[in-house]
Amino acid sequence: SEITAITNGIHLGTWVDSAMIKAAEAGKGLWDTHLKNKKALIKFIKERNGVELDADKLIIGFAR
Repeated sequence: SEITAITNGIHLGTWVDSAMIKAAEAGKGLWDTHLKNKKALIKFIKERNGVELDADKLIIGFAR
């Protein structure tokens, strides 16, 4: 499939999900929010590429 993005750095306003920021600031719910976002990513990948990743496994999205 096509590459959707390549980054060499991050912009916190667009890189970090707003729900993650809220959970971190509240000091609770960070892991649950992380898992919700991970499942959404897995769903996106399956819909786009037909590949189903395991939510219980480490997923590396960017690596050098």
